[in-house]
Amino acid sequence: IKLAEEAGEILSLENLFIEKALANVGELKPSQKLFMNLHPLSLRNANFAPEQTRKLVNKYGLEPENVVIEITEQDIHKDINHLLRQVDDYRHQGFLVAVDDVGAGNSSLRALSQIRPDFIKADVSMVRKVDSNPLKRVMIETLVLLAEKFGGRVIAEGIESSTELSSLVSMGVQAGQGYYI
Repeated sequence: IKLAEEAGEILSLENLFIEKALANVGELKPSQKLFMNLHPLSLRNANFAPEQTRKLVNKYGLEPENVVIEITEQDIHKDINHLLRQVDDYRHQGFLVAVDDVGAGNSSLRALSQIRPDFIKADVSMVRKVDSNPLKRVMIETLVLLAEKFGGRVIAEGIESSTELSSLVSMGVQAGQGYYI
């Protein structure tokens, strides 16, 4: 990816990744979701439009509501107004939106409340040892409460033990990923 960034070809690489992911995912039930990370430079590129992504999704027999566009936490503060317009455009096309790696960088609750993602992906740094760290527990509970206020859900990344899983479930986390699962 770094080479593509330096060569100014990130958009071409992004389109290739999207095309490959869609071509190989197969049929999805309405409740199933394909999460696709988008590179921050793609989101800021005027030639990368949500309509193009929708056409690609439809080309492979999928619906936009099966696809979740992931934005990394690190990109939230670069140009929040442009990002909010892009998020609105993706939603208008029928896509869902996730903010990935929340807790790994410098995201703010204000930015999350502006984006109102359908999914907040709590970073492994917040999830690891959540069963024994009261501060991490409060942080996860805050994310769950915020997500509930705008109809979103929290996904915990990096669950590695049964006690982490049971703690997260007791806090209202609705989905997770990690070696334990």
